[in-house]
Amino acid sequence: MPTISDNPPTAPEPVVPPEIMAPQPPAPAPESASPPPPATASRSPVAFVWSDVLWQGRGVPDGLRPGRLLRGYRLLEALGALRWREVEEISIDEALGSQASLQRFHQNEYIQAVSALGRGDASPWSTPAFGFTEEGAHAFPGMAELAALYVASARTAVQAVTSGRTSRAISLAGSQVHARAAQAQNSAIFNDVLLALLDARDAMKKVAFLNLDAEHPTVVQEHFYSDPYLLTLSLHEDPLFLYPGTGFVKEVGEGAGQGFNVNLPLPAGAGDDEYLWAFEQVMMPLLEQFSPDLIILLGGGSAHLEDPLAHLSLSSIGYQKLLGRISTLVPQIVLLGGAGMQLSVMARLWALALATLAGHVSALPPHLPTRYTKSWGSGSLHDEVPPRRRMTPLRDYVAQRVQETVAQAQQALFPLWKLPVPRANREFYDEIFVPFHLSAIPTAAVDLIADSPTELWDSAARVEEPVGGQGPHQKRSRPKGKRGRAEEPAKKEPTLAGPPKRQPEGGKPGAPDKKRRRKRSGQGSKGPQDISRKTEPHPKKKSGGEK
Repeated sequence: MPTISDNPPTAPEPVVPPEIMAPQPPAPAPESASPPPPATASRSPVAFVWSDVLWQGRGVPDGLRPGRLLRGYRLLEALGALRWREVEEISIDEALGSQASLQRFHQNEYIQAVSALGRGDASPWSTPAFGFTEEGAHAFPGMAELAALYVASARTAVQAVTSGRTSRAISLAGSQVHARAAQAQNSAIFNDVLLALLDARDAMKKVAFLNLDAEHPTVVQEHFYSDPYLLTLSLHEDPLFLYPGTGFVKEVGEGAGQGFNVNLPLPAGAGDDEYLWAFEQVMMPLLEQFSPDLIILLGGGSAHLEDPLAHLSLSSIGYQKLLGRISTLVPQIVLLGGAGMQLSVMARLWALALATLAGHVSALPPHLPTRYTKSWGSGSLHDEVPPRRRMTPLRDYVAQRVQETVAQAQQALFPLWKLPVPRANREFYDEIFVPFHLSAIPTAAVDLIADSPTELWDSAARVEEPVGGQGPHQKRSRPKGKRGRAEEPAKKEPTLAGPPKRQPEGGKPGAPDKKRRRKRSGQGSKGPQDISRKTEPHPKKKSGGEK
């Protein structure tokens, strides 16, 4: 298997050895392209890209939801974040969303069709090839202008960093990562993320793209699948459960880009500990080895435990910890708003993102400011522990799936980078895993699964609880009590965390109830007994006429 050299060649050549490069490698970055000079005291570390036009859309489908942008902006205002000396609010350069800019990825015929549909000059049903169908993307007035503004916002953020104006930038709008060159998909019209990556790819020697949204960025992966200058990484939900159905571990790139495409699909129910552990085990070593000049981060909230579409359980604490870890890698970072349907969650996550990138987390209050809560409702900046169903029957499944995914990714990618592959049987709850337990949540996040309307969680609720220490997925007969009647289970709350802890009936506080424990385990004072014999009902007494 080809490997990556320990001493990668200097720029502008790609960071791959000749044996895995295509016959004609990608053209080197332009001579004028160089890393931006270090920020001085007069430069603002974080640029916040904004325009009031972003949230003034009407009839916009849920995938765009400009109202969430206004809510996020109002929270930043109320927190005083836009007045921090580390933050500079900059306007969108609308010229970066021109038709000529869009044509770098999108086909001209498609751009013209989107403009016509937005003006009402054509019926969306007459252009099914472009994705505007009854089951697909929906057309709305002014959609071409709004989608182009999203592109301009993302490109403005990237150019603010690559030009040396600032070291970091945030654009909340857009993140229409599913749009194809000539087809709208999942409410995505113009692919602002891909166009921003093309700008970064031109201006910087090595760029890393990291997706934290629940949905896999298929179009970005396909476009850069053989590009050794851009390292694409994605932490997303298992494609077997969520749109678009791509992003398996085996998709590692091809040609010169082999090893430069990294996917970590996480199972439904994965939370903070799983995210942090998987990121630390796979993505951190690769990012450190690649040493990018710029990281573009798709940091939405669709993986949050309250998001109604996905089935993951990332919390605001885990989100902030991930961003904090990423921010230590390189000075230059661009964060794009990403997806997310829960408006209150998105506003809070964006506030945490801006504070983390600006190094101003300590300035955030524990509760939402009154100026914000008057219009949007009260609450804490971080997640208040919500009523969640504890899915003990899925705990072992989630842990095992995460271990398997990490092991597969290490075995597929680490040899290409000449990194050692850890032991395959490393324990998930070993000393490496313990430091990431969250002090704010008493139980490991792997055991805390958010409520979900899907049949997956409903079916899990019907799994029989284990008895007498038996496995979580094995149905066993409950030991019979006296006279052959099954013991009545103790009353418990409708939860999936397993049976509640039993309280001692007497004696010292915390002493186990030995009598009840012997009943459940089928053990008496004389030692273990054959439970199978006790499960048979006692024979009925025969009537007097029978012998």
